[in-house]
Amino acid sequence: MRRGVEEGLVARAKRWICGRGVWSFKVLFKPYDVYDEVFEDPDYLWVLLLFVLTGLSAGLSYVLLQATKIIYYDVEVGESFTFVDIYGWPMTTLMNFISNTVSLGINFLITAVILYLSSWLLGGERSFPGTILCVGFSFTAYIISSLLQVILLPFVPDVTYRITSRIEVLTLLSSIQAVKHQIAVWNSLDRLNVIADEVWRNSIIVQASNILFYAFPIWVITVSGIGVGKLAELDRGRTLIMQGITVLAWMLIYVTIPRIIG
Repeated sequence: MRRGVEEGLVARAKRWICGRGVWSFKVLFKPYDVYDEVFEDPDYLWVLLLFVLTGLSAGLSYVLLQATKIIYYDVEVGESFTFVDIYGWPMTTLMNFISNTVSLGINFLITAVILYLSSWLLGGERSFPGTILCVGFSFTAYIISSLLQVILLPFVPDVTYRITSRIEVLTLLSSIQAVKHQIAVWNSLDRLNVIADEVWRNSIIVQASNILFYAFPIWVITVSGIGVGKLAELDRGRTLIMQGITVLAWMLIYVTIPRIIG
């Protein structure tokens, strides 16, 4: 009896994952064909799961970059190490998962709010829960982005940063080298960014990855905008205007303002 119940639950879970997975990819490639099904059976649990998977995939792709391509060389002891060597895979993954999830959460809310407000200003029907559904399903694109970055990673040039980790903590004895490494890494991140930029500036692979940084958010906005347009009963002209407004706002927030500030 119990075994039969468990098998039934597993079968239902498989059907749910397969069905929602198909929806997620159809939203990216055939949005006009699938949004009606999404609206008829809204699944916010799947949106939450997609969001977590997006943060995890982004975090893992950056951990792999830190573990394989960004190398610190301590000139005092002639030793090379990476950020992952200091904190370990679990802690580094957790830190990157949290930071990427927070960043994606802000991106999610900004995209949803702009689409919601612009559809309302263009005379459409308002539904913020429906807008959340559209943006949530479209975030599958960011998982694909992370996978592509991992595929391109072997072709990214290594960056080696030479550091001196002088520190006077004589009582720490055997743990002194780990402390030296940790302090040196945290104190050198800004300078490392400059060196990495110099090394990667002429890399075709890195430039292709930078293009992905702009292409995938536009993809997300485009397909989620189609869903919001259907939900708000906007014609294609007004839907296109709504998408354009959202793309321009995203570029202003994530590209123009950071360059002005930085």
